[in-house]
Amino acid sequence: MCPQVEECKLKKIFTLIELVVVLAIIGIGASLFYSVFLLNWISFESQIAQANLWQEAQLALQKISFDVRVAKEIDITNKSITLTFPDNSTLIYTITPSGELQRIQTETISVISDKIDYNSSCFHFESEDCSVEETADNVKSLKIFLTLSENVFNREIKVTTSTQIFCRNRL
Repeated sequence: MCPQVEECKLKKIFTLIELVVVLAIIGIGASLFYSVFLLNWISFESQIAQANLWQEAQLALQKISFDVRVAKEIDITNKSITLTFPDNSTLIYTITPSGELQRIQTETISVISDKIDYNSSCFHFESEDCSVEETADNVKSLKIFLTLSENVFNREIKVTTSTQIFCRNRL
């Protein structure tokens, strides 16, 4: 064989240093792409979870508001509301320590939400005169505070909402 052919074959082969440099550049590019992709994915999932929590909280408040407005009597503790309707049927909304908002009517329990933060959610009355202790006789409105939470990628997403319901069928 002629020396020029062998020389051409040697020049076509990459050196070890060139291969290592190319692999390092590919690795750096892949790690940058992965970190950007992962951060965007976490952000997307967090926003979806937050939107779902808002929707669930609004649905819960709508259900409670409707029932409170048609009730003739309301009995309240910090974590539950007992409603009595004009036909003397009762309905109970309660927040359980396990994080459920339950609607209990005639032995039927339906879970409105299972993402309630027990320590941050409550119900309470508000009277016309803030200096007077609230009783069933001087109640102006019912305030509901709900906090829903969910874990997404080991990050807690919380949504806190409240509403004030003015009672209209009170005796």
